[in-house]
Formats: sequence, structure tokens, C-alpha cells
Amino acid sequence: MNPTFMLGGELEVRRLGFGAMRVVEDREEGVRVLRRAVELGVTLIDTADIYGAGASEEIVAEALSDPDAKPLTPEQLARMRRVSRVKALRQRLGMTQEAFALAFHLPITTLRDWEQRRSKPDAPARALLLAIERDPDAMKRLLAEPTA
Repeated sequence: MNPTFMLGGELEVRRLGFGAMRVVEDREEGVRVLRRAVELGVTLIDTADIYGAGASEEIVAEALSDPDAKPLTPEQLARMRRVSRVKALRQRLGMTQEAFALAFHLPITTLRDWEQRRSKPDAPARALLLAIERDPDAMKRLLAEPTA
């Protein structure tokens, strides 16, 4: 089989692609593998949010940027924090949408909108989510107590 084909009768395109699904398992190895794939002639790198919610795209960008740039160490990554994505947080806690919404006094429709990216949590909601992320048991306990 010919490794190229004509696109629109004018542009010769290579048929060689690479699926980036597994590059998120080990970032440093993923960068190394992607750089080698490009060296070997890969011209299409397939990514998807399902592979890690943007993680594969970040690793591809790193691999295609300065090859002398070193990936962050696990210690550097551990120091970096951002508010968890709602769905990832809920799943880490092993809770259904219904249980999460009930435990933390959130309207389930709002939770679903956040998870499906139809809307974003506002500042007070982000603060609540950060508190839940840092100490979910304490937040459950505090929110379970009857109000005066």
C-alpha cells in the first residue's frame, strides 16, 4: 500500500497516524514516544478528551515543543493545584450524582450542568468544591448537621 494519498487531487498526505490514548499513563514516557513517532514519520496524532480530559493534548504539545524541555517532575506536579473538575471529584469520592448533590446541598440540575460543561461553578461554588476536595468527610459532617 502506498504510504501517501492525494487530498483533493492536489496535496500529498501521509497515511501514518498515532493514537495518543496511552500517553497519559506516564507523561515522560508519553513525550518520548511521541517525539520518536514524529521522527519515524507520523504526521497525524489522534487525541480525545476521553483519553484524559485534555491531558493527551498537553503531552502532545510538550512533545512537539522544544525537545530539550524537560517534563515536570512528580514533585513539581504535586505542588500545582487547581480546583478539581466536578465530575472527577465526585467520581474520586465514589458518589453518584444524586448522592453528591444530596450530601453537599447542590441542586442536581446544577451539578449535571457543571459536569456536562453547560455552565461553570461561580466563585462561592468553587470555594465549596475546593473545601469538599480537601476534606470531604468534614464537609459531609458540617452539612449534615441541622441548621439553627
